[in-house]
Amino acid sequence: MKDKLIDLLTSIYALCMFVAVFAGAVTAAIYLVGFIAGGGFGEACAKFGAAIMNKAIPISAAGSVIGMIGFYVQGRHELTMDKK
Repeated sequence: MKDKLIDLLTSIYALCMFVAVFAGAVTAAIYLVGFIAGGGFGEACAKFGAAIMNKAIPISAAGSVIGMIGFYVQGRHELTMDKK
């Protein structure tokens, strides 16, 4: 049961991070096109990119929280050291 919960949390974390990184790449491409085009089209591209990131940032934050919960359910954390 615990292993299935850890797998579920890890999968949700991975999906959230994939969506956030993909949205960031799309936004970067939109900003680049807008910068090259300039003018009113560039402004519209910047506003559209901002709208995408306003959706992606909360997804990324939620994924990070879910990932941390998965670490603690598993009983290990990457930022701790084992005493030998």
